[in-house]
Amino acid sequence: TQIQQTVERFLKAGLVHFIASDAHNIRRRQFKLSEARKIVEDMVGEDVAEKLFYHNPRKAILGEKIQPFQADYAMETSPGFWRKILRKITYSR
Repeated sequence: TQIQQTVERFLKAGLVHFIASDAHNIRRRQFKLSEARKIVEDMVGEDVAEKLFYHNPRKAILGEKIQPFQADYAMETSPGFWRKILRKITYSR
């Protein structure tokens, strides 16, 4: 889907700082964060996935500074891609 493609572009460009779940009731909705982690590991590697799923969320909870990391795997994006993202953010307010 378009959402999945956008998330993948953000991951590969190093624009994601952490990944977490908003699951409030695991009885009604299955908790699938481990599946998400595997997908992210396949996209960006185990080290980055460890930061995104464990280290950075922990730092955020503790109020510590999250250090951005340079994505060695960064992919080029067209200016049109960013224009679309900015338009969606601007008009969704």
